[in-house]
Amino acid sequence: MSAAAAPAGVDRKIRFVYYGFSVTRDIRQPMIEEVSPLAYSINEECINCGACEPVCPVDAISEQGDARVIDAATCIDCGACVETCPVDAIDAP
Repeated sequence: MSAAAAPAGVDRKIRFVYYGFSVTRDIRQPMIEEVSPLAYSINEECINCGACEPVCPVDAISEQGDARVIDAATCIDCGACVETCPVDAIDAP
């Protein structure tokens, strides 16, 4: 049996809950992943009202200058911010 093969009947997947989102992944994959370029982003229509910031479950939204920004490394692509933006300034990935 090779090092990558699992014994019969052994599942090499693990399930965990991350900020309310259920994730199942292969335990052989590293937990640190590259930042996805497909995270939500805030466009120039932002009026800096701050409505999106408190609904983000992972605190990926912060204020920079006269607008809000989304940290792509922290964003989990849940879309909670999109529903709260009064001016549709959040672009989906």
